[in-house]
Amino acid sequence: MKRLPEIDDVLRDGDVELTRVVFYFSYREADEWYDPIEGNKSIASVNLNPLSVKLYVTSVSPEKMFYKQYGQHASEGKMIICDKKYRSLFVNSEKIKIEGNEYTTYNKAVGSNVTIMNRNKNMISVVIYRK
Repeated sequence: MKRLPEIDDVLRDGDVELTRVVFYFSYREADEWYDPIEGNKSIASVNLNPLSVKLYVTSVSPEKMFYKQYGQHASEGKMIICDKKYRSLFVNSEKIKIEGNEYTTYNKAVGSNVTIMNRNKNMISVVIYRK
């Protein structure tokens, strides 16, 4: 990701650093005996190759999450600042790992577990929480 001078003030405020974020994707596949009327559970999840991207990541404490109204959570959170083109990675992924820890994903989120906010200059900030 190229460095933009517009976000220098955001990066100076906290302990933001470039960190590798790994996205895991999968799709669901039904076998030949699947019958939606009977509701049998013969749908398997097929994992695809992971994709790793270096993004700006900072830690968010539970107190800060409650104060900024991201939602009240008792677990660790991360705020990720990146280009808008990475939005689809957060929306479509099945699993997100940062430094070996697994975080919630957008499609499995309940309530406000994942927050995607637009910023200026085609940037977004994503707040995710540890499972």
